[in-house]
Amino acid sequence: MSTLTSLDAARTVAANVKKFSSSFYKVVAGDGEKNLICSSLSVSVVLSMLTYGAREKTERELKSALHFDDDDTVNKNGHQLLIDTFNAFKTVQLKLANRIFVADYIKLKPKYQEITETYFRSVTQNVNFENSVEASNTINRWCEEKTNARIKNVVLPGNASLSAER
Repeated sequence: MSTLTSLDAARTVAANVKKFSSSFYKVVAGDGEKNLICSSLSVSVVLSMLTYGAREKTERELKSALHFDDDDTVNKNGHQLLIDTFNAFKTVQLKLANRIFVADYIKLKPKYQEITETYFRSVTQNVNFENSVEASNTINRWCEEKTNARIKNVVLPGNASLSAER
């Protein structure tokens, strides 16, 4: 990583997340007529994880939307320190947990899995989306566990299915 320290990388990533968040809320909130609860940080982290599995046009578009630094080491180390910092708080309950659920017939490259584990402190999980109830239950159990039972049904039972063709 050039001459930037890990702290500089985390500051760069935090600034980029802030830029993304501003754009994200403008799109998601729309006209502002509805109540909205979401974490732009979590969306940014998950999309950042997806970036490392994307190629060509998709990769370029994700990097642009997320305001990625040209130095990829800054992006990886910055996310790692940012996530570790959030998860290190002892006096308040503040945890950042993200997971990508992948159709069970998709085999991810070991390098991609290594990146998500090392820099994003996350693992991918294969799920049988053909059985939508089972997939929903798997996702909801994980979410309930990670939120200390504060969020129990992030996916309605039976609503986790594949919408894209193989």
